[in-house]
Amino acid sequence: MKLQSSKNLCRLLIIHQCIQFLTCGFCLSRKHSVKSEISAVSCIPINPQKAFSSNFIVSYWGSNIIELFTIEKGTLKSSSETRTPPLPAVVRSILLYNFGSDTGSKGSDYHPYLLAGLGDGSVVSFTWKDGCLKDQKVVSLGHAPVSLTPCVVDGKKSVFAAGNRATIFFCDKNRLFNSAIMLKVKHLQYPGSRAKFIFQRKLPLAAN
Repeated sequence: MKLQSSKNLCRLLIIHQCIQFLTCGFCLSRKHSVKSEISAVSCIPINPQKAFSSNFIVSYWGSNIIELFTIEKGTLKSSSETRTPPLPAVVRSILLYNFGSDTGSKGSDYHPYLLAGLGDGSVVSFTWKDGCLKDQKVVSLGHAPVSLTPCVVDGKKSVFAAGNRATIFFCDKNRLFNSAIMLKVKHLQYPGSRAKFIFQRKLPLAAN
């Protein structure tokens, strides 16, 4: 689940929800308030086998900082290692995503990254390792705000980023790459239903 607030909403109350697919619907588990305006929110589970998220990510207007919260001892916690430096533009879409097939950090194919689609048309990525955000990188997709969507390309977990141009982010040999490609939609369904976007690669244009 990913929510975005309008800029005129101030001092929003962050509500961390553990999403449980039960007959009772959503289950409110934690509350945490902030004094900054929020530009984007994401609480998609990094482990797709779970129906809840232990991470909650927000970005702030003005400072353009992303803060990643985790649940520790019943409260939402963050630190300087889970906050990004000020980014070049406002964050319009954020996603903490594991590009590997393993669901835990002990697995060899566990590759979590934090991706942020910015209002200036760029995508910023960070590795998420040992509870820290590291290795900031920036990719430009033009000048339009960028949206991020989990997908599967050629059987590999990927992220579809769309601004003026589109690109696919994927992990290969423990590194994050992006490839600008033309895509033919093969199957499309809203990811909130736990289904995946599946694309068929049509014509590679460039790889970075």
